[in-house]
Amino acid sequence: MLAGACGDAQRCLPVHGESRRRDLLALAGLSVLADRPAHGKADWTPSRPLRLVVTSVAGSTPDLVCRLLGEGMRRSLGPVVIENRPGGFGTIGLSEVARAPPDGHTLGYVNVVTMAINDAMLGRQPYVVERDFTPVALLGFVQNAILVHPSLAVATLAQLVARLRDAPGRFAYGSPGIGTTGHLAMERLRSLTGADLLHVPYRGSPQLVEALRQREVEIACDNLSSLEAILHSGDAQGLAVTGPQRAPLFPDLPTVAESGWPGFRITSWGGLVVPAGTPPDAVARLNLAANAALVMPDLAPRLARLAFETSPGPPQALFELAAREKPIWAELVRRSGARTD
Repeated sequence: MLAGACGDAQRCLPVHGESRRRDLLALAGLSVLADRPAHGKADWTPSRPLRLVVTSVAGSTPDLVCRLLGEGMRRSLGPVVIENRPGGFGTIGLSEVARAPPDGHTLGYVNVVTMAINDAMLGRQPYVVERDFTPVALLGFVQNAILVHPSLAVATLAQLVARLRDAPGRFAYGSPGIGTTGHLAMERLRSLTGADLLHVPYRGSPQLVEALRQREVEIACDNLSSLEAILHSGDAQGLAVTGPQRAPLFPDLPTVAESGWPGFRITSWGGLVVPAGTPPDAVARLNLAANAALVMPDLAPRLARLAFETSPGPPQALFELAAREKPIWAELVRRSGARTD
C-alpha cells in the first residue's frame, strides 16, 4: 500500500500516538536507571567523548533533536560531541560512521530518508544499512507542514490547490532537499490534485525558511519543528500538517486528510545507529542512555516544543520500522516521479 494514498488509512504509515505514550510511561524510570548498569548487560563505559554524526545542517530538526539528546546522554556517559556532516542525501556522514571503529564511541543519526527512502531514490549507496550498522534506538517522529507566503492570500489547502489549478506552472514550492519527506509529500499532493508547480530544493531547513520569508518560493513543506518560528512570526501562513492527526503545537492546523484528501499521511522519524560489530554491552548502554534522555523532565518538554514525538524502546524497533516502510516509500517515489537529478 502507498503512504498517503492507500484506501485503508490504518494500513499505511503507522500511527505513532497512543502506543508511544504507553512506551513513554513504561520507560519513565530510565532517567534514574541510566546512571547505573542494567542486568550486567549495559555496564560498558566510554573511555573518551562520544561522537554523534548528524547528516543534516545546523539548525535543522535532526540537529536540534540530537543536541538535546546529547545533553541528556552526557549526564550518564560523559561529553557528546555533535558533528554536522550534511550532503549526499545523508550518505557522506553515514559513510564516516560505517568506517569508524566499532567501539561504541561513534554514533550516527539516521532518519526516514537514509533508512527507507534512499534505497528507492539513489539505488546504489556506499554502504548497506542492515550489514554496516547496528541499531541503537528509534527516537521519535515529527510531522511536516505545508506553508504559504502571506501574499498568496489563501487560508486553506483547498484554496491553494484551486489557485494552483487556475495558474499552472506559475508557482513554486520549496523543500529542504530532493528525496526529503517535504519533497515527497508535495509531490504526492501534486499527483493527487493535478496541480502544476515547480520544485525548488534547498540545502536544508534554515535555507528553505529564509527563502519562503523572502518569497523566493511561495509554498514550502518541511518538518513542523523547522517551521515553528516562521509560523509564530506571521511571516508564513500554515495550511495543513501531513500526519494522521493534528499536531499538539498547532491544533488549529488541519491534516491534509481533513482538508479533502482522505488517507494522506506522511511522517518523518529518526534514530541512532553505530558501526556494525559494536559490542552488545555498548549498544545496550547507549540505548539505555538515549531512552533516558527522551524522558528527562527538563528535556522532554523541549523536545515537545520541537514537535518531536518521542518513542523510547529497544534497538531493533528502528530497523523493524525501516523494513516496514521501505516498500511504501519505494512505491511513493515511483508514483510521484521524484528524481535525484
